[in-house]
Amino acid sequence: STGSTTYIADNMYPSSNIPEVVVIGLFKVASMNGDYSKSPLEMTNMKVSTIGLYVNSVPTPQRPYEMKFDQNQAMDGYMSLFNQFNLFAGDKGNALSYNAYINNYTCYAFSLSNSASGNSGTTNPMERNGVVKIEINFATATTEALYMVVMSKTPSVVLMDKARQLTID
Repeated sequence: STGSTTYIADNMYPSSNIPEVVVIGLFKVASMNGDYSKSPLEMTNMKVSTIGLYVNSVPTPQRPYEMKFDQNQAMDGYMSLFNQFNLFAGDKGNALSYNAYINNYTCYAFSLSNSASGNSGTTNPMERNGVVKIEINFATATTEALYMVVMSKTPSVVLMDKARQLTID
């Protein structure tokens, strides 16, 4: 809603496994609801100062990402896209310049797995369920209503018994 300086989404995955990777983007409601003068693909930075993802009240990674968009300082969020998708160490990119990230395509990636690429395991391999919370703080109060779009990759197993009944765990 407009005028907010903090947004908390608690218990994001109430009856499922903890995801391995979570990607979060903020969209203006007007652009998503058909305002032709705005792009529905534009993820605005909305002057987010910190964004954190918590599993059972423990921040993941070790601290929330910190940004100062008014000073073009958003490296935590930008580098999260490289780190969580295993692009940081190699000679690869994500086709997103830092300037485009700050101005039009701001999203945040979090890995809840033991590997940097988010391909296996969870924060604690024995604990696949838990409470996932997202906390966003804005440098200034929001001036427009927002949608938060959360995309995640969650491990699961599909089993078929001899009667061809499918079970998803």
